[in-house]
Amino acid sequence: MLLLKASGRAIEKALQVGLCLLEGGEGVRICTGGVEVLDDVVGGGGYKRKWGEDEGEGEEEGNGEEGEGEDVRRRWTSTVEVWVTKK
Repeated sequence: MLLLKASGRAIEKALQVGLCLLEGGEGVRICTGGVEVLDDVVGGGGYKRKWGEDEGEGEEEGNGEEGEGEDVRRRWTSTVEVWVTKK
C-alpha cells in the first residue's frame, strides 16, 4: 500500500500520479480534505491583507507596532490523499 498526500500546488501532481497508476491497473482511492496551517509572520507595519488561493484562504492582520516580533497567521489549505493498492 502506498499513500501520497499533497497540499497546495502539489495536489495536481498527486492526482496525475494516481491517474497514471490507475491506468496501469493498480487500485486507487482518492480522499480530499483540508488542514489548518500556522504561519509565523515576522514584522509589523499596520497591514491587513487577504491571501489568494495559491497561498490558502485566510486573512492576516497586524496592529501597526514596528519591532513587535512574530505574529501567527492561521489559514486553511486543501489536501488530497491518493491511496494506491495492488489489485
